Amino acid sequence: MRLFLAFLFFVFVNYSPSQELNYVFKSGDFGYKCFRIPTIIKSNSGLLLAFAEGRKN
Repeated sequence: MRLFLAFLFFVFVNYSPSQELNYVFKSGDFGYKCFRIPTIIKSNSGLLLAFAEGRKN
């Protein structure tokens, strides 16, 4: 039992989720100063569609 608990402790302590940041809308892209009201929709096929309002000022 102690060996199992030590194993679980080792797994959870060394676990680091690999989350990579992906900026979909970045200030200055496409000639827009900022993007507002972002929305992400998942299609029936699992494809993610991202929309946002681009503002020049």
